[in-house]
Amino acid sequence: MKKWAEIWLGMGCTAAVFLVGLVGFAPPSEASSPVRAPIFTGPSAVPLPSAPVADAAPPPVCPASQTTLRVVFGDEVRELALEDYIYGVVAAEMPAAFPEAALEAQAVAARTYALYQSAAGKHADVGGDVCGESTCCQAFAAQEELDARWGPDAAFYTQKLRAAVTATQGEVLTYDGALAAAVYHASSDGSTRSAAEVWGGSQPYLTAVSTPEETGQKGHGVGMSQRGAQALALEGADYREILAHYYSGVTLARLK
Repeated sequence: MKKWAEIWLGMGCTAAVFLVGLVGFAPPSEASSPVRAPIFTGPSAVPLPSAPVADAAPPPVCPASQTTLRVVFGDEVRELALEDYIYGVVAAEMPAAFPEAALEAQAVAARTYALYQSAAGKHADVGGDVCGESTCCQAFAAQEELDARWGPDAAFYTQKLRAAVTATQGEVLTYDGALAAAVYHASSDGSTRSAAEVWGGSQPYLTAVSTPEETGQKGHGVGMSQRGAQALALEGADYREILAHYYSGVTLARLK
């Protein structure tokens, strides 16, 4: 397998270097067959920003350790543990059948984007940090919804996604010591798009890169392709390599 760009750990927000082992799972119904790409049935990935990335406020610096988020659900604001929120986002944004490395990459991107939005004051006017809507921030699914969706495989998928979140706990992407706007999308057609091409403003870590898929573009095409992450994971890439490939020059850091 082609070796993707190396990503350095523990820089930017902390000097600690860490390694996380990957945990493998195989439910009885899927153990003997290869992972198939589920069909995306709804609006997937982070929606277009309301303004071009380059025109937004300066990116927030990497925050101190944050353990909760105030999540807006309609007229209600609920405080959720950060990692519980990330679990609900990963479950809503990426098919649970995807490989562990893809799910781990999704967890880091989702955590980074949520904290970026929070630090930028996205929902400060209503006392929130982020919301649970894919048309505004990121999609979120509660456990009851997931149990109904996954049916008899609910326990397996819950464990699998929880493990992906735990394996990357507290990890975020930074660029020049500040949180990155870690946008992502469902699929691309062999190449992602740059922020400049799509929104008219550039970010050095949101450039066009090749992606091992030919499924057609779905979403804005900027940042990590979820189907591309799946393909790279199936080729043997870990989540660090996936993130380094789609977000040029970023640093993988742990919250203080």
